[in-house]
Amino acid sequence: MIHAVIKQGKEITPRQRAAIVTLWSLPKPLTFQKIKELTGIPISTANDIWLHAIDNAWRNRLADGGDLEEPLSLLELVDSKCLDPDTRSGRLEALTEDEKDCLITTIKRDFKTQRMKLIDLHRETGLSHVGDGTVHRTLVS
Repeated sequence: MIHAVIKQGKEITPRQRAAIVTLWSLPKPLTFQKIKELTGIPISTANDIWLHAIDNAWRNRLADGGDLEEPLSLLELVDSKCLDPDTRSGRLEALTEDEKDCLITTIKRDFKTQRMKLIDLHRETGLSHVGDGTVHRTLVS
């Protein structure tokens, strides 16, 4: 039998997080070692996901004004607010949407602005903080 090799990135998806929480929340929970064998996610990572899911579920219940005496349900634990990782900052956009709109409006204004060089467009639109390549890529897209 041929087995497919699925290459996984380092990022753990919300679906994988939900699987870990569900497997640990069963009436007879699986050990983190068994979860590692089933999912391929390291034991320490699975444990961290479980602890964060519990912490996030309690925070969500507290924010919603829920009863803190009741035990957490599986639905609360696998809720997207509990499992989704924090948004990543990543690389910032060089131009905001307003700056892009200003650039395009300036170019469409008249024939003279349509024939401007990139350096002149920088001055005209006040975009001296970005390079020629950024302005060019914005206009092409």
